[in-house]
Amino acid sequence: MLFGASILVSTWLMATLPSLHLRLRKSESTENDIYEQKIFWLVNVRVGLLAVLQHLFFTLAIVAFAFFLYRTILAAGSRP
Repeated sequence: MLFGASILVSTWLMATLPSLHLRLRKSESTENDIYEQKIFWLVNVRVGLLAVLQHLFFTLAIVAFAFFLYRTILAAGSRP
């Protein structure tokens, strides 16, 4: 489930790239900070939040998978 959430957020981030590219200015101002940009003009969620969520979901999924493998190996080792 966590891997799925990570992939969903990652896909959403990739879908925002064309819109972000069009909204960037030629100047070197702080307006061009990609992580502070909204993902779409209608949605008031910033790119930085989605990037944090993507990494958080992926890291939690790896930890959950490692815990699952650990429990499976312990259960297999205790069988006669």
